Amino acid sequence: MVTTSFDELVINNSKDVFLDVYADWCGPCVAVAPTIAELADVFADNDDIVIAKLDCDVNELNRTYLPETSIPNMKLFPASNKSKPVKYEGDRSLPSFIDFVHANATKKFDLEAAKAKAVKVSAERAKKELKNVKPVHSTEEFNEHLKATDKLVIVDFFATWCPPCKFIAPVFADFSEEFSAVTFLKVNVDELEAVAQAQGISCMPTFKAYKNGAELGKVEGASAKDIKALITANI
Repeated sequence: MVTTSFDELVINNSKDVFLDVYADWCGPCVAVAPTIAELADVFADNDDIVIAKLDCDVNELNRTYLPETSIPNMKLFPASNKSKPVKYEGDRSLPSFIDFVHANATKKFDLEAAKAKAVKVSAERAKKELKNVKPVHSTEEFNEHLKATDKLVIVDFFATWCPPCKFIAPVFADFSEEFSAVTFLKVNVDELEAVAQAQGISCMPTFKAYKNGAELGKVEGASAKDIKALITANI
């Protein structure tokens, strides 16, 4: 939920509220946004917990509760004491967010059930957001994709802990629909270390173009313009 009334949504109610203060131009905010959306899905059926977002560019911030100047700024406002919000300082993964909410919420919930739901939510969202991008889970699968066709193959070498990787992922997925004649792959460098090493991956994200098994070019970094140029130059 995105609000234009901080007091109404966060302060003047009897619910535990996890608030994400963000801006559309903020890279880390954009990177964590899909995870916050998953967090909201996990608690969608819990009437005692609200997951909310507040755009700091279009809303005046209450500095009594939100004195920080950096974003994203994530806090939990407990139903039992709204005057003492707890700032989130952990890693920006869904399990960590759920642990944080459980530790600080006034009304406790089944933690294991919430984490089990999170696994399903993440899988469903990831499948939907991939569009025509195909995840690769083995060296054999990677090699087969490169050699099985004379079509252009574009590979996104990424890491789940990498904010720029998360930032560019939706753009890469959009390209997979825009360029239907191209095969788009994703390789998790931590899952397939051997592939990443064999391909000389030294930074994330790295995008490489292949045709008939031969490398044609690469882009290091999350530049949509450069990635698109890599695609159009090699189709």
